Amino acid sequence: MGSKYFVQGYPSYFLRTDIEENNRQVFSLFLKECAVPEDFKEKFFTWLPMDFMLSFRNLEEKLNQFQVAHLRTRKKQRDTKDYDIFYYVSKSLAGKAVLVALTFPLLLEFLPVLLPRHFCSLLDLVHWHRKTEENNDADGEEVHFQDKMLTKLDEILKNEPWKLGFSRQMEKEVEAASKDFEEDLDASEEWNTFDHHLESENMYAKKMLNVLFTAPTGRAASLLSEKTKLPAYTLHQIIYSFKSWRQSEQVQPWKFSTVTVLIVDEGSLVSVHVLSLVLKIMCEHAQLAKLIILGDTRQLPSIEPGNMLADIFEGLKSRGFSVELRTNHRAESQLIVDNASRISHRMLPEFDEVLKVSDWNEETTMPSPEKKFILIALPAGGGCDNLQTAIRTLLKRGPGLQDAKQSQFIAFRRQDCDLINELCCQHYSNHVTRDHKNRLLFQIDDKISCTRNTYLKDLLPDRGLGEGLNSHQCRSGQTSLTTETAEDKRLCNGDIFFITDDVEIDKRRLLTISGTDGSTFTVRYRALKKLCQIKHAWARTIHTFQGSEEKTVVYVVGNPGRQHWQHVYTAVTRGRCRVYVVAEEVHLRRAVTNKKVPRKTRLQRFLREAIAETSNCPTQASPPPTKSWQRQEAETPSVSVTQGAPDLPQPLTGVFKQESSAAPSKGQTGHFQQSPSKRQQSPAENSEDPLKVPPTTVEDSPLGSSRLKSLTLGQPTPRKLFKS
Repeated sequence: MGSKYFVQGYPSYFLRTDIEENNRQVFSLFLKECAVPEDFKEKFFTWLPMDFMLSFRNLEEKLNQFQVAHLRTRKKQRDTKDYDIFYYVSKSLAGKAVLVALTFPLLLEFLPVLLPRHFCSLLDLVHWHRKTEENNDADGEEVHFQDKMLTKLDEILKNEPWKLGFSRQMEKEVEAASKDFEEDLDASEEWNTFDHHLESENMYAKKMLNVLFTAPTGRAASLLSEKTKLPAYTLHQIIYSFKSWRQSEQVQPWKFSTVTVLIVDEGSLVSVHVLSLVLKIMCEHAQLAKLIILGDTRQLPSIEPGNMLADIFEGLKSRGFSVELRTNHRAESQLIVDNASRISHRMLPEFDEVLKVSDWNEETTMPSPEKKFILIALPAGGGCDNLQTAIRTLLKRGPGLQDAKQSQFIAFRRQDCDLINELCCQHYSNHVTRDHKNRLLFQIDDKISCTRNTYLKDLLPDRGLGEGLNSHQCRSGQTSLTTETAEDKRLCNGDIFFITDDVEIDKRRLLTISGTDGSTFTVRYRALKKLCQIKHAWARTIHTFQGSEEKTVVYVVGNPGRQHWQHVYTAVTRGRCRVYVVAEEVHLRRAVTNKKVPRKTRLQRFLREAIAETSNCPTQASPPPTKSWQRQEAETPSVSVTQGAPDLPQPLTGVFKQESSAAPSKGQTGHFQQSPSKRQQSPAENSEDPLKVPPTTVEDSPLGSSRLKSLTLGQPTPRKLFKS
């Protein structure tokens, strides 16, 4: 609210075990919080070697060594409290929190949310015994006291967290998630992503190869399945499926136990924690041999901590495992691609038309359809009135906005989305978005989106209603799916639909909704509103539309605030053919030039250290890139790779050949990365492709298969997996 921030919900806590910056100052503050006497602190840091790096994992050991070093001869550590700094740590709330976080990290993460009123009291009840040589048992194992209550709570959090109590809404989501996976557990022992009709496929390769397509969100998984015509799952589905299998009798193998190749789409949205958990499960309980991550390092990172995709991309570059996609397969306008590169370097985009709202009147000429990147400049400090004028005029006369099925408004702020949705609702559907009781209204021609994942079978009308519905549809020429055909169909968070019919049968309101893929369903209105929590979707936020695309995009910048270049980059790259930018010029400049908040991560460093260790070990050293790979890298001006999602593509890190006159000169930007060249020819026109890699590149792989050739760099038709 304005310049003030308010906490919503309860916090989660994570312990940083390795602290490099201001190491001594941090631990001095910690010991002060534990009420350690000042003279003890001074003697401890005087005794501690200057080059030693303290961490919470080695703190107890160092405190014990400090005490032993200052005790008089023949005096045992357990018989005195002299110089016993750890005694103060173990008795203070701050010290107990650290000790619990070291042993039970899940408690610090989830207990403040699940048991907020009891969290501190539970920590205060902990009695921690120190690790000493004297309390070792006969087998030489350390006896480190662990509170029985905390141990039990930790087990509950790992296996059955709902026992600690959720809100009513969260309980419903847990029940729905449990129901989602009941059928997964009953799946057949053989799980294969390949089509059963592919009889010509080499049987040996089919047994050796099992590909699992995944994505971080339901919408991304749905798009991936739609493009590949193969099953796709969310990463959380994989995790939950494994946990459910572990809790079952395990009569049959785990559903994904035969997976050899894991493909993760929309990698920029994946957190380090989730990927780590999935990889651990797949490595230990499946036959994982290859991991493929698809994504754009310049898009917004995951909401959770970390910067997984960028760190892995940079960390694995030295080994040739990072592949740069240099050919854009999606944008129909080269100017959009070029401006994406400019924005990624925090430079203002170049517009082929600029219109100022202050000069608008009934005779103002709108941009011609040939214009692809247009700025609608709002007067400085004009408020929302000018924004409304701009949106209304664009809706009436703007090229590409006549059809809501091929256009999308995007904004950073929800309040801008609400305003735009209200204007679009009046323009496209001729009604307001809410009634006098502030309840959302939905009518024919409305554009809606789901905000919850729901199975279609839970939305279909009852059998009795279906008979009356069928007669109505026969008259109107509409069709709907039966319960059998909708058994596995799921409406995902982020899916967009249009309401095409609205009828009432036996006092039950039924809506017919049409998806962007052409599918049409007739569902119960109340169930749709309750389970999917539908909202108007002419305008959506940048975060909720990330991973999607549309032919024409209108990006409303608004007051930038915390908005930076990655938001602008993600927003404009959602458009395939045309992009409108509606903004005050000062706000646009500020958003583009704003630096993103750096995330202090160590994954990239760990990867490089691991690679260096592997390279130094002759028995484990990986072979250098093959000759065919090196030849391809040397000869390839642009690399065509099948994209695992519609928004893979815009320029990734790397140096690109300068080809566009719209891009800035080298003198302006120094070492400026040029945008990838837009695809100019169809696959048929480009049949004499010099970039084609000999088939041995695929066949030599232990995971080689004709089914996977379209996933390699050597395939001549970039979109073989997908519809043209």
